[in-house]
Amino acid sequence: MMKESSNVILFRIIALLALLSALALLFPFERSSSALRQARLAEQQGDHKAAAQLYTQASRTFFWDRIALQVKAAQNAAQADDPHQVIHLLSPWQDSASLPYPAQVLLAEAYLATNQPDAAFALWQEWMERGHPPESIGLPLLKIYTEQGRFERILPILRTLVAEQPQNAEWHYRLGLVLAAEAPQEARLPLQKATQLDARYQPSVSALVEQLAQPSSEPALLYLFGGRGLAAIGEWKLAERAFEHAVTQRPDYAEAWAYLGLARLRLAAKLTKSPLPKQTQTEEERNAKAPQKNRPGLAELRFALKLNPHSQVALAFLTLYWQELGETQLALQSAQQAFRIYPNDPTVRLQYAQALAQSGDLAGGWQLLNQWLEKSADPSAARRALVVYCIQYSYLLQESALPLAEELAGLSPKDAESLDLLGQVYLGLEQWLLAQEIFERVLALDTRYAPAWLHLGMTHLAQGNPALARTHFQKVLEIAPFSPSGEQAKRFLEVYLP
Repeated sequence: MMKESSNVILFRIIALLALLSALALLFPFERSSSALRQARLAEQQGDHKAAAQLYTQASRTFFWDRIALQVKAAQNAAQADDPHQVIHLLSPWQDSASLPYPAQVLLAEAYLATNQPDAAFALWQEWMERGHPPESIGLPLLKIYTEQGRFERILPILRTLVAEQPQNAEWHYRLGLVLAAEAPQEARLPLQKATQLDARYQPSVSALVEQLAQPSSEPALLYLFGGRGLAAIGEWKLAERAFEHAVTQRPDYAEAWAYLGLARLRLAAKLTKSPLPKQTQTEEERNAKAPQKNRPGLAELRFALKLNPHSQVALAFLTLYWQELGETQLALQSAQQAFRIYPNDPTVRLQYAQALAQSGDLAGGWQLLNQWLEKSADPSAARRALVVYCIQYSYLLQESALPLAEELAGLSPKDAESLDLLGQVYLGLEQWLLAQEIFERVLALDTRYAPAWLHLGMTHLAQGNPALARTHFQKVLEIAPFSPSGEQAKRFLEVYLP
């Protein structure tokens, strides 16, 4: 009897425990069901932050549907602009085949939003293997890696985009640009394909291919040519990369180091959107005190001259460096050094004359070029240089430049460059109608001569015709966007005709 009573009590205790356990389980389920209902309501009402929290809460109980609920929570977290929460919810399932592709895209976008492009790139690579669309995050990845200069990541993205969208000229063009820096021997084909698909790429492609077409089997030279072509169209970041490859291939290549210095100078000026600030210390003080990073490009230029003290390219770029820094005396010193080594080189003489002019010795610069004119067996180039000098510094326009320009135009009445120089002299003398007539004659000879369109635009701007000036400047950008005329036209549009 006692034993039977004990069994009954034990049974009742077990039953009670089972009931309590059931109630304990039932309460969370009810609470989670309520959270799920509230989550759907919050989602409908646009309260995505609350919906994300409630879906997350429900996922802890409904374990059989956890991934789907956490995906819903992540979608609402994304709507609430909380990428960190998206990563927290979805990254544990990243390696799981059960995480659907749209949720992976959501996770990749969250990685991009939190500046984790490599994590997004890993997902992107998996999608490519599985045949998913590449453009979902391909374009944002491309933008980030381009800004970071991560060319090893840019190339596979561009190759995939070209394969997926073979009629898209932009992808062929951008692939060609990167290849010009990374593998110049492969760059011409995508560049030419870009021009076949869209003629607007022709001017820049022509300028780049002109350098890439130069014959050479030496890797360092191929990279140098690719970098020079990229520099010619203003792609200085890619040009820097190409020159880096060139000096890696041949550390003793002085010209490559000089071009690398120029690229870094240009990139620094581009970042500050202004010339480098003038320094008032002496060169010795700068060497002792100024950190190298504050003098972008200078170390490379000096190393080039250490490798080859007679490097004409390095001396020219060093002169340019000091000129852009506003250090006219240092620029004059390097120009003088180049002139002592290469006294018969017209380019060196012209740069020396410009350095003299910028130091305040306009007469000295003019005399240097006039000596060239007096001694030259073929005076045409010297005449042109002297006219250009007078125009550039508004010096002796009436006395020297005008008779020389008239002589050039008389000797070659159908030469666009000679006529354009005469027009520029009239422009400097403020003889607007004569200048306009000359530039119109030039364009009658050659409708694609960009300098004449630029100078005609300047003439109309000076006469108070901004609409006509704008039209002519835009024509320059259409014909030769990456030329010196194109750069000037762009500045006129930005400064005078915004």
